[in-house]
Amino acid sequence: MLTICTYWTARLAMLCYAGGLWVSVMRPSTPSHVRWHRFFWTAGCLIFCVHVACALFYLEGFHTAAWEHTARRSEELFGVRSGFGIYFNYLFALGWLWDVLVLWFPAWNRWGRVVFPAWRWFMLFMVFNATVVFGSLSMQIVSSGWLIVWCGWWQYQRTKH
Repeated sequence: MLTICTYWTARLAMLCYAGGLWVSVMRPSTPSHVRWHRFFWTAGCLIFCVHVACALFYLEGFHTAAWEHTARRSEELFGVRSGFGIYFNYLFALGWLWDVLVLWFPAWNRWGRVVFPAWRWFMLFMVFNATVVFGSLSMQIVSSGWLIVWCGWWQYQRTKH
């Protein structure tokens, strides 16, 4: 049961991430787009936190088990046995929580114009790794296609103005 919960919460969180990212590029300043972005971003973050909890319970609740799992997967894919990537997942979860709080309470935004875009690129990098590098074949195909379309649309929006 925890395996199913772990897999599906990851998929749902990434679907919400994709929805939030897509809405934020469409017309980010209109009230309905802001509401939809906030909805997707908040839902994705909360579902991702459930995913982390499920993953830790699935791995018997120990950080060392999560470290070992990450090390095994890294060794399978890259030939290097290191579980250090688990800390990036923790950073991702905490940062996404902060990002959601800033959406709901804009006065809390102390990230500045440099840190905030860097954070969003870090999030995209983490999602790419989770779905395209470490994901199942179906996730790799869907995520690669979505990321290509999103990057193309984002570039189009940037050059249009």
